[in-house]
Amino acid sequence: SFDTSSVNTMGYMFYNCLDLVEIIGVEQFDIESLNSSSSLSNFATNVNLNTNRYDSLLVAWDAQNVRSSMSIRFGTGTKYTSGSAAETARNNLITGDLWTIIDGGAV
Repeated sequence: SFDTSSVNTMGYMFYNCLDLVEIIGVEQFDIESLNSSSSLSNFATNVNLNTNRYDSLLVAWDAQNVRSSMSIRFGTGTKYTSGSAAETARNNLITGDLWTIIDGGAV
């Protein structure tokens, strides 16, 4: 149970946690208070979330009032479901909020 409602930056929070495949509750992280476009830099670089968790994260974060021009990187094993609400959310973050999202692509 992370309370992230007052967090200003999450950079390097799970950076290079190579064996981490579950961050229970990550999809519930409140990212509206992040205060710069670099606040998610290396947040989960090289972390390979399972698809269900990642799908939930994308949908939940897209529903928030997020800062534009954020950049976030996940491991190549972090993949979203093609044709799903998660893919739509990911596209909204990229095109509407000008995010850069590096992940493993669609499954």
